[in-house]
Amino acid sequence: MTKIFLTGATGYIGGDVLHTLLKSHPEYKVRALVRDASKGAAITKSYSQVQLVTGGLDDADVIAQEAKDADVVLHLAATGHLKSVQTIYETLSKRPESAKPPYYIQISGASALAAGELADKSRVFGTGSDVIYNDLTGIDSIKSLIKQYPSRAVDNYIFAVSEQSSNVKTALVVPPIIYGQGRGPGNQRSMQIPGLAKATLERKKGLQVGSGESRWGNIHIADLSRIFLSLVEKAVEGNQDENLWGANGLFFTGAGELSFAEISRRIAVAANDFNLIPTAEVDNLDAKEIDSIIPHGSVLLGTNARAGADRARKVLGWEPENESLEEHIPTTVIQEAEALGIKASKPTKLPEGNKRKVLKFPKVLWREDNGPWLDTYKEALDIPDKGWKMREEVMKQDDNVPDDEGADDWDVICMPIPGDEENDKTPSGKLASLHPNWPWVFTMRGVDRFKWWRQECRKRFHGFNLISPYGALEAFENMIAHFDSVFQPNCNYRDFWPEVEGLALTLLHDLHVFNITGLYDSRHARDEIVGSLVLATIDALKRQDVFKPNSEIRNLGSVLLAFIHWRLDIFCSSIVFFNIYEESSSWICKVVDLAEEADIELSAPYHFDIDYRKLKNLRGIPTGWRDKWENVDWQSRLRDYKHEKGSDILGGHEFDITKMTEVERRDNMMQKDEFC
Repeated sequence: MTKIFLTGATGYIGGDVLHTLLKSHPEYKVRALVRDASKGAAITKSYSQVQLVTGGLDDADVIAQEAKDADVVLHLAATGHLKSVQTIYETLSKRPESAKPPYYIQISGASALAAGELADKSRVFGTGSDVIYNDLTGIDSIKSLIKQYPSRAVDNYIFAVSEQSSNVKTALVVPPIIYGQGRGPGNQRSMQIPGLAKATLERKKGLQVGSGESRWGNIHIADLSRIFLSLVEKAVEGNQDENLWGANGLFFTGAGELSFAEISRRIAVAANDFNLIPTAEVDNLDAKEIDSIIPHGSVLLGTNARAGADRARKVLGWEPENESLEEHIPTTVIQEAEALGIKASKPTKLPEGNKRKVLKFPKVLWREDNGPWLDTYKEALDIPDKGWKMREEVMKQDDNVPDDEGADDWDVICMPIPGDEENDKTPSGKLASLHPNWPWVFTMRGVDRFKWWRQECRKRFHGFNLISPYGALEAFENMIAHFDSVFQPNCNYRDFWPEVEGLALTLLHDLHVFNITGLYDSRHARDEIVGSLVLATIDALKRQDVFKPNSEIRNLGSVLLAFIHWRLDIFCSSIVFFNIYEESSSWICKVVDLAEEADIELSAPYHFDIDYRKLKNLRGIPTGWRDKWENVDWQSRLRDYKHEKGSDILGGHEFDITKMTEVERRDNMMQKDEFC
């Protein structure tokens, strides 16, 4: 039986990790260090199988005895208690070389990345930084940075012992901002975001440190616990991969990133929308002022700690699964209000920052997403009834359709044919079983995904103004990041194919102007990432034996041709322009080659087939360009894209008009008389 010694079981992180471990592996024998009987009672009440050990971090004898008998030690109670860290490691290192190696997982904090800023007395809190650390390719630079500062005693101790010849397998986990409701037996509240929300509610106005340009990464507590779970599972397996432990065992855990100005703004907007504060304005405070309101606020809210979770993604196969910080902030505001005894209420009027209108632009119909005011203000919004139809209304069934058809999100429905104005309304939205000869069909799930991405695109097209190209790029990268989160090793094609459908439809309908609205310098990188996605998809379909004629995927050929059509259509469907970016676009020839080898018919309605016929005759591209598309590694291509971009962060919400203030909207929206 696996024996685990865990500290911090009643804390925010330790408690959630304990919950995750026992939920996933009730067979683990867990012994938890507790300071007193009251702390132990809370653990026993929730997890009676946990064995309690009474003691504190200064009780070296107690900690040593527990570490001596443990297979895995999880020290989650403190990030800076050097004595207990030394006791654990020294005890584990005394285990005979012939015995099973012990594993030691220590928690740290992302403020380690801000050590240089804190040492620089001239630096202004709240100032931003362009430095983003990578724990996979830049581990040496991270260690070099932290080793300069003796205040990071625990981190430096773990670095030092991990580089020694020892049978102890160490890992240092470094969380950034953590958010979300904990599930442990003790503290279930985080610190930074709830503390900022509480301060906003108490002073009736938002606050930020200086300019608010500083940034930390962020992660949901449940996603963080899954990283610890994966490490423990690797330890239980006896995994000794040098990429997991020792000198390389450094795990940053950022799943997202926002500036503190954006966090403060979102908190203030949410509090104002729920009638908890009178204004959504945010005050800029200096370090002394913020520290008087929030303990250590200048450090927690005014420094930079920018790092993703590259190692966890690569060596653990980890991906975030829970809601983003942006989505969670309103929940935090409500929780903090309840804790203060303040009752939130529905707005008595539609808040200025959340007005929803239909804005008719040339060839663009933009509408903000639905929100908590939808039902209350449906009539006041003055949107045509057809704009509110739900999928269930569109999918009304005839008597001759089986009762269960339309219930499965893999059921197929008809879609309007792009560019075919004469026929585009014929069976749109109807079950394909009622129209068996209709050539343009998609799964319900794929259509739902398309509707979502269409909405996300249109929230970023504020007319065709100067920031529209950046909004298009942001929407595009959000789609790529989402696909990457779904397209995991050994994932089933039923999980990722609808995502591919949604992307194809979005590129055709909403991003067809993407490559002619600016940002020319990075066009080839976007071409290549789409090509890599398509070819990686084909490779996965081949492995699952569905890349073949008469495949269960009814629209296989038409979706692949849709990607080809998109790539050619951005140059006005003229093959003459193909050679402008021939190398980056040569993937479309590879798609044709693979389809012909598998006897897949690439066909789609209207003018798609014209592009296909032209393309089939285009066989003169250099061999080297064809070769680059052999054995496409999606993760490798995605890393290349990020490298060329110069950032590990994809997408975001910077150009999302629904996230802007009313002033920002007015400044960024083109007026009617500006349209050409």
